[in-house]
Amino acid sequence: MDLRRLAQFVAVAQTWHFGRAAERLSMALSGFAGEAFISFPRQIAPRLHDAIIGACGAAGFSPRIVQEAIQMQTIIALVSAGLGVALVPESLMSLRWPGVVYRKLRGKRSMALELGLAWRRDNPSAALQRFVALAAQSQPRRVFQSHADSPQL
Repeated sequence: MDLRRLAQFVAVAQTWHFGRAAERLSMALSGFAGEAFISFPRQIAPRLHDAIIGACGAAGFSPRIVQEAIQMQTIIALVSAGLGVALVPESLMSLRWPGVVYRKLRGKRSMALELGLAWRRDNPSAALQRFVALAAQSQPRRVFQSHADSPQL
């Protein structure tokens, strides 16, 4: 099984929220202590929710979650409407919403989730091979690899 860091996270907030910091390319997560947060419901995405709570805890605060949404686009729309700030995957930075800015997180530990991929080695599917190759290209940093211990499915 390959374990890859697949989703790096960024902060998203309204432009006015950053004030003079709007020109900065990155911000410390601790700068969001006390802010209203928009997040994913734990019952829908427990690992993602726990990663957000854990990252905030490591930054020295507990997020004040005021709204939850299950779709990333909805979370960004809620940020745009002024309901709060959020942590979202870096890949969403291409979504342009009026008055919304994205900032990379600065610090020793940036927030990321890892994804494990498992597949049958004897599966000749071209679609499977393309998917595995695409996943490998998305983030080439391999965190863990163990083919010897991988179960044969």
